[in-house]
Amino acid sequence: MFGGSVNYERLILSEESCWTGGPQEYASYLGGNVPKDQASQKQEALARMQQALAEKRILKPTMPYVKDVMGDEEGFGRQVEFGEIVVEEVNLRESVRDYRRELDLEKGIARVSYSVGKTLFSRQLCSYPDAVCILRMQSSAPRSINIRVSLSTPHTTTAEYSNIHNRLGFKSHLDSNNLAIEAQVAVKTEGATGISLATSPQQIVLMGFDTVTLYYTFGTGWSANAFPEFANMDPHERLTGVLDKAVTGWYGDLVNKHLSDYGGLFSRFRLEFGVDQDDKGTSVGKNILTTDQLVVKNHRGTLPASEESYLETLLVQYSRYLLITSSRPGSLPLTGNGVWASNDKIASTLS
Repeated sequence: MFGGSVNYERLILSEESCWTGGPQEYASYLGGNVPKDQASQKQEALARMQQALAEKRILKPTMPYVKDVMGDEEGFGRQVEFGEIVVEEVNLRESVRDYRRELDLEKGIARVSYSVGKTLFSRQLCSYPDAVCILRMQSSAPRSINIRVSLSTPHTTTAEYSNIHNRLGFKSHLDSNNLAIEAQVAVKTEGATGISLATSPQQIVLMGFDTVTLYYTFGTGWSANAFPEFANMDPHERLTGVLDKAVTGWYGDLVNKHLSDYGGLFSRFRLEFGVDQDDKGTSVGKNILTTDQLVVKNHRGTLPASEESYLETLLVQYSRYLLITSSRPGSLPLTGNGVWASNDKIASTLS
């Protein structure tokens, strides 16, 4: 996930196996099952939740009976936030125009663009096939990319940071089960006159470049091949190999592989509601609004039929995008708990 503004991008790192609890730490681990002496309390709490849902009441995590049915460290555990990358402009921009954030559902690429005077700035994020994420920042004017890139993790008790030759990294362990986690960020620059400075073990400052591309990958020591045992293998060599291959490759090749992989899945489905459609099966109205405007008008009940059909189609295709980008053959089962972590923090950033 990413959220931010003109001067700030925050990339939230989420990894499916970054999970607390498990047998290595707790002798009483029951594979996620409830101890017999707690069964009646859990069953009662579940019944209350079911009743609340039937009555269409709002459920909150702070409610006692909701807490009673949630996982805990000594049982199944839960997915937790992995870390984050922050990109900040060194020279804050106050006057911009044409600021736009968008997600291209058909290509699986997120973009940010804006103009300062006659200079156009753009950011693009896309890749599953190469097991690496990419953030590319460009400017239409030479030597105008001036940014700070920092990497951090909330698992600070055991965190060790590194910053060598424009590559940031951290290694850490989860407190509950000692699971190894690691992230690496390689910074690739274009523009011979720019300079890069390692200002701390967690931060790189890049000044006067034409284009800056971040390649980042991350993972844990958990191994699916070891199931049902709880293996905890050092992911360092695997992640380093992934990043080395990505950085030495051509950016265009990485994007093309992403487009082929994602498009092969997304393009298999077409949805029509019997209203005006474009050639890709997306409903269109005469005056299509931005997504946030569509949602507001829909809540007010003032959305014309064509735009309402477009919004419904958009939601279906957005849900397909989320599933494609979070679950593939051989991965862990998709869970909504913690996959898109720190939504509240991103929302506060955007506001």
